[in-house]
Amino acid sequence: MDSITAFLTSKTGAFAALIAVLALAALLHGVIRPYLIDRRDSRRDRAWLQIAVPEVAEVVSWANSCDLRFTVTNSGGRPAILRSLRLRVNTCEPSSNSQPTRTAAPITVYQHRAELAPGVDLVDIRKRNFGKQLQPLNFDKGETAAFLVKLVSRTPHRYGLRVEALWYDSENVSIERLTHTEYVTVDFPKKTIPN
Repeated sequence: MDSITAFLTSKTGAFAALIAVLALAALLHGVIRPYLIDRRDSRRDRAWLQIAVPEVAEVVSWANSCDLRFTVTNSGGRPAILRSLRLRVNTCEPSSNSQPTRTAAPITVYQHRAELAPGVDLVDIRKRNFGKQLQPLNFDKGETAAFLVKLVSRTPHRYGLRVEALWYDSENVSIERLTHTEYVTVDFPKKTIPN
């Protein structure tokens, strides 16, 4: 052991150790760099859907609803097909907040609608109760689509939820992929009658 320490602390040993480290670094650079380049290029040559962080508007005082906005983008190099878009509810608890009730005229807005309820942990955003089901959405390379979802809760609860997209690459339909956002909180407060 003393001879190894003496060799490494000598000028010749330090030079030999430096050459060995440089040779190892060159070897790793020659092996790992092509692997990382191939991996980057293969990722560029396939579809890849991403969902932006959802934005939740305030719950309106005349209804138990609020808007959820987000975008879906295909950042890959091939078309992607979005089969399903849904909300995953992580937490559900009674709301401790209250809000005075206001009356307003209803306005028809054409958008997606998702009703949240205690005990329901998966809500299909694009599901239709009546008529034909919506067809999958095609996303070309670099295409982005915006979604506006009216969230509704008949009971005053606070929900932790995230947006999930089930999709597949247009050239490899046998492998279904799941992309999701981080969880966001939506609070539907108790309605109180103003004095």
